[in-house]
Amino acid sequence: LPRHIRAYRQCPQSQAGAKQWSHSHGLKPKVFCPDASPSNTMETHPTQQQQLKSQKPVVRLRQWLENSFEADWKTVETILPPAPEPMLDFRSFPFDQPSKGLHTTVGVKRGKLLGSEIAWGDEKVALFVELHPTDSPKMNIFIELYPGGGADRLPQNLQIMVLDHEGIAVIQTQARQTENIKLQVSGEPGERFSIQLVLNDVSITENFLI
Repeated sequence: LPRHIRAYRQCPQSQAGAKQWSHSHGLKPKVFCPDASPSNTMETHPTQQQQLKSQKPVVRLRQWLENSFEADWKTVETILPPAPEPMLDFRSFPFDQPSKGLHTTVGVKRGKLLGSEIAWGDEKVALFVELHPTDSPKMNIFIELYPGGGADRLPQNLQIMVLDHEGIAVIQTQARQTENIKLQVSGEPGERFSIQLVLNDVSITENFLI
């Protein structure tokens, strides 16, 4: 996320004209979210009371590689019923990265069901994070959102942002009758980032340390 991190968003060919933007620290977002709308600004500004547990403990991703997981981060099968493999497999999608060093070891993936603890009504989403080491210090991190609670679409107007260590959005997009959203970022050990979801003026933030 600071200097070395690269962020990716991809989208179907039909959305090739979607606006892209870059940041002063060299981030190069690309679009890949079916039926999702990239946005340059966030109109929602949740109040301090509405921001749920913004000071949550930091999830230490490198510990996942040692099979050490936070209790609330579960296996894919625990969060969602079994689904066809291509639906949940990041590696089936062509990310714009050199093939060398993309995935040199088997990655690890965990998920968390969000929304039941706040005023999202019956809306729930499943957040998945997958970590892949490379042959360099850089880590590839894949982020997925799927509908939870038996729904087949993400909540209308659900917004997702990936924030850098200063709280600046390096990727942000909005679901519009979307089945899922997939994002990718890369960073080095010691770098911090957050994933923030916003729905109905209420936000959830998950904090991570690579």
